[in-house]
Amino acid sequence: ITTRNADLDGAGGTGPVAKVNGQDVPRDAFNREYRQTMERYQRAQHDVKPALRERLKDNIVRRLVDAEVIRQQSLTLDIKVTDAAREEKWAAHKKRYGSEEAFKAFLERSGTSAEDVRSQFETNLIREEVFAHVADQVKLDPKEIREYYDQNGERYNQPEQVKASHILVRLAPNATPQEKTEKKKRI
Repeated sequence: ITTRNADLDGAGGTGPVAKVNGQDVPRDAFNREYRQTMERYQRAQHDVKPALRERLKDNIVRRLVDAEVIRQQSLTLDIKVTDAAREEKWAAHKKRYGSEEAFKAFLERSGTSAEDVRSQFETNLIREEVFAHVADQVKLDPKEIREYYDQNGERYNQPEQVKASHILVRLAPNATPQEKTEKKKRI
């Protein structure tokens, strides 16, 4: 059972933000991720309205709870990643950035630390191992799949849908009318 502490102001409050099977989800992890998220929005010069702020808080709590559930499940299933495998996969992950300078530039842009990225990487590594273990345990009979589909066919027959998107172009607050016109043409 997961319970959430209602006092999530991002800077104060005391005690855990949630409990998962009696295990606290610490507030300092929430505060750190919330602060980094808000700093990213500020660097991008985005105004964070109260409704978005609340959604961000909820999303952070959900991610932290999810990570704790996965961590607990890894202990239950006795899933471990060897140090050698962890280091090999970390090196491969860092290599995606191209160079050490590019990795440092990413850290600077995202307002995070190498330790935070490494921690998130290790959480994802454990998640992958838990999911792989669980997936290996699932055995699906083609007859059961067909029977389920036949009984629930209406769930899969949906009318054609259209997905709309917004095109956004950054415009300086003191933009001239000519700049505004050019941006509209670009859109």
